[in-house]
Amino acid sequence: MQASILVFVVDDHPVVREGLQALFGRHPEFKLIGEAGDGLSAVSLFAELLPDVALIDIRMPGQSGIETIRAIRAAHPKAGLIATPSFDGDTDARNAFAAGANGFLFKGAPSAEVLAAVRAVHAGGTWITDEIAALLDATSGPGLSAREQEVIGLVADGMRNQEIAEQLGLSLSTVKCHVNAIMEKLDAQDRTEAVVTALKRGIIHLPQRTHS
Repeated sequence: MQASILVFVVDDHPVVREGLQALFGRHPEFKLIGEAGDGLSAVSLFAELLPDVALIDIRMPGQSGIETIRAIRAAHPKAGLIATPSFDGDTDARNAFAAGANGFLFKGAPSAEVLAAVRAVHAGGTWITDEIAALLDATSGPGLSAREQEVIGLVADGMRNQEIAEQLGLSLSTVKCHVNAIMEKLDAQDRTEAVVTALKRGIIHLPQRTHS
């Protein structure tokens, strides 16, 4: 009898973990051997359980999914790791693969796609949808610097340039230069469009909610 594919789920949403537990429970080919609700416990549990494939949420309170993937990859070079974001932005995908993910799977993906992704990564392959691959190709220009990401995040919070300057300890002219560079890189006509684009691409995120 062929051994089951051992799966580990990392997500701070209990409903998501329950849904995946039900999905894998319906298919004897897979065996869910553990769950974690945060990144720090995921790293230690992974080392204890040694699953074949881990599905890891990108956005979690405390240690992020990207940091969790990076930590597990460093300790377990052959681990099968699939990032599971809530939104299919190209920045999240780039960061996930740079951290060591083998796959990138939108959290709302159909059940058949989830199973196919786990099979592919377990077999030593990678998983990325055509849509994400096309998005990565279409957004292959220069990305935002760390400072520009910080600035667009504050713009999204509703801050004006003067407030951003005071918050970051920069001159007003420097902030204006950053905002102009952001709009050019994101091909945005104004600040609002820049924020919308940054949210869609996963450069910035909406505030994280806590879950009981």
